[in-house]
Amino acid sequence: MSNTYNFLKKTTLVALCFIAILGCNKKPISISSGTLNLDKRAELIQIGTSNKNDVVNFLGESFLKEVPNENKWAYFESIETRNFGKKKNTKNTILILEFDNRGILMTKQILNQKDFNKLIFDDTKTESLGLNSSFSKKIFSSIRKRAKNVLPNNNNKK
Repeated sequence: MSNTYNFLKKTTLVALCFIAILGCNKKPISISSGTLNLDKRAELIQIGTSNKNDVVNFLGESFLKEVPNENKWAYFESIETRNFGKKKNTKNTILILEFDNRGILMTKQILNQKDFNKLIFDDTKTESLGLNSSFSKKIFSSIRKRAKNVLPNNNNKK
């Protein structure tokens, strides 16, 4: 009886290990975000003939729009693969569309991962709409400094 029990125990352990090894996946996991197949979809949009409604039909609503008049839209696609815990960006694409005042597409620019290193960023500073160095900011910073000085020091307690 004991030999049979040990045999069943060992075969069950071997079978479970075999199933666990077969369940492992060697294929990399790919995670995509943004608009899928952006470069192929961008070919459907024609400069001078497509308008904002056509773009929404082909690509969907854009999350990135220029704030004042919303005539510049941007779409992105990013595909990341994970293989044995290592992440690698396999595809990054940005599509920048610019419309005229009537909503007709004027320019279309596709940036790939190789083009990102060539981009030049603007060094100008954006002025904040919040509390800059205004009178109210000075008051609140003064109150904060005084509150820090007034709080009792807990290090002296035994």
